[in-house]
Amino acid sequence: MVKTEIVIARYNENLDWLKSIPKTIKITIYNKGNENNINYPFIKLPNIGRESHTYLYHIIHNYNQLADQTIFCQGDSIFHSPGFIDLLKNRKQFQPIQPLSAFYWPDGVEPFYFSNPPKPVLEQTKNLWIKKSPIHVEYLDNNFVTRFPYLYYQDHFRKLIELTKKTYDVNNVLEFFVNRFLLKNVDLDDLIPVCYAGLFSVNKNVILDNSIDFYNNIMSNLIYDIRYRNNGDKLDMGLYLEKLWLVIFNYKKYNKNYLKLPIKDYPIFNKNPIIKNNQIKFKIFNVVCDYFFNIELDNQLYKLFVGNGKISLKNKNNQKFIHFNPRENKNIQNTIKDMTELIFDISLSNNIFVLKINNKQLIKYTFSFKVNKITKCTLIDISNNNKFIDLL
Repeated sequence: MVKTEIVIARYNENLDWLKSIPKTIKITIYNKGNENNINYPFIKLPNIGRESHTYLYHIIHNYNQLADQTIFCQGDSIFHSPGFIDLLKNRKQFQPIQPLSAFYWPDGVEPFYFSNPPKPVLEQTKNLWIKKSPIHVEYLDNNFVTRFPYLYYQDHFRKLIELTKKTYDVNNVLEFFVNRFLLKNVDLDDLIPVCYAGLFSVNKNVILDNSIDFYNNIMSNLIYDIRYRNNGDKLDMGLYLEKLWLVIFNYKKYNKNYLKLPIKDYPIFNKNPIIKNNQIKFKIFNVVCDYFFNIELDNQLYKLFVGNGKISLKNKNNQKFIHFNPRENKNIQNTIKDMTELIFDISLSNNIFVLKINNKQLIKYTFSFKVNKITKCTLIDISNNNKFIDLL
């Protein structure tokens, strides 16, 4: 009987790092990309369903002969977990379901340049580290928004949630997947744990807690429930499964570090900054720079988005007035990096709309028509830990 097996979902990644793993670990590679530079035997799979398809395939086809401990990972595991090799060497300390990822994106690497999640979020979960190897788990609400340890939005995933609700005509996305995947032990009033990039270890008894029919059902949904986005891309359930593995393998029961966190204890709310003399000025504690504003100019609604990847202003009909990438400007990029005390200064004068952050001008836009007054401003979806302070 195999004691420990590492199951690798590879596309075109370099697998040289496998030379450093303990020799007692059985290596199983599932390859969905090219066959160059693979110095190990591999099983060829069609390029469908992301790593979730690979993991499910392995479980279903080996259900009666699983290793005592299976480590599931992508081909670029070191990218998401710089201590991955050391973690494997310390696998005796693993919980029955053990997250192994440190982050989704490391600090200082293009195109994001700073870590995803931001460093302050990561620093709150150092208690999960094994020796000096970082491990990160955060907790999401029913809309897959991180609420613990800090409120943390990912704008691209927010759009995926909106599309999923519209496509399937549902209001609660987590509840939809609980019913679709027949997930057990999920309390919709609590936050759910998640680790990034599909890196985790799971013991045989934990996998067998679910029947083979359970995994076949998820696989069928992943392969055969085909819906498309407006651009023609498939609406990818694999993106959700990446965030559901800890739920699927009952982290609540099989990991002593699980935290029961009622959603009601982590509220999200809107805030109306004070407007004075056509100016709005406030300080806010920022975890990641994704801010959504509804601003009314002469009682006409405009949507302002300020993020580290985009700054935009558009009207209710989605007509764009401002749209640019802050990463193209190093000064702006440094201004809106994660976890800073940000001072927002928004003003309107002589048809000119100005946005400053920390006294640096990010936007100066002149409307081609008469605009007299900021009549209302709403900062959307912040939490208590944003520490909002009006400065006017």
